[in-house]
Amino acid sequence: MNLTPQQVARKIAAAASDKKARDILLLNMENLSPLTDYFIIASADNVTLVKAVRKQRRYYRLMF
Repeated sequence: MNLTPQQVARKIAAAASDKKARDILLLNMENLSPLTDYFIIASADNVTLVKAVRKQRRYYRLMF
């Protein structure tokens, strides 16, 4: 599965949304940072939700 960095970032943002994250920002960093193409910022209402989002992010990091 060959996905572009934008597609990966959108999938991770969608997964965070599925886990009840809110205020999700997907920042395009392609011309600003040599370290990353996209940066995702999100918030959650409690620690349990933060852990669920973090666990989902780890899953996607291992997939791509």
